[in-house]
Amino acid sequence: MSINKTIAESLGMEIPKEEEVDHSLVEIAPHEVPDPVDNPNLPNLADEDLRMLEGEKQLEKLIKLGMNTFTDLDDKRTDIDPKYLSRHIETSSQVFSLTLEAVKHKTDLQLKKKKQKLDEAGFEGHTGKTGATNNFFVGSREDLRKLINSGGIPETEESLPMQDMQCVQETDSDK
Repeated sequence: MSINKTIAESLGMEIPKEEEVDHSLVEIAPHEVPDPVDNPNLPNLADEDLRMLEGEKQLEKLIKLGMNTFTDLDDKRTDIDPKYLSRHIETSSQVFSLTLEAVKHKTDLQLKKKKQKLDEAGFEGHTGKTGATNNFFVGSREDLRKLINSGGIPETEESLPMQDMQCVQETDSDK
């Protein structure tokens, strides 16, 4: 339950101290500064990293402030005059949508940082090559096991028996 500080002080009530609760939606991992590159045209990486960390902290503060503001506006909804209630709800929803945009922006930044770290580490992953992949295999289970055990498709096409689309093996008796 939220106690209005002004009312509590005017009534002489003691306001209990509230512990700050971390409502972070996305974890921020510890940050390591990469080794500097000897290029006088590049900005100082340590300064850039500090600015990025400060920006992330400010973004986190904005998210907390937005969530607290939305909660306060939602709590005050019952005290609003009915003729102003629709405008109050509209304002509350705008605060909430802006807070969600900040969360999305923070998440996008963290994903970009992860991708950059993977690229720096030489991780290839999905290369983005487009093309048709045919996952349709017509053959017997033994042939498939042979392919898997041998490590791939054999060089000659005659090593596997030819089959038609109905999974019926061609035999010499059909001739």
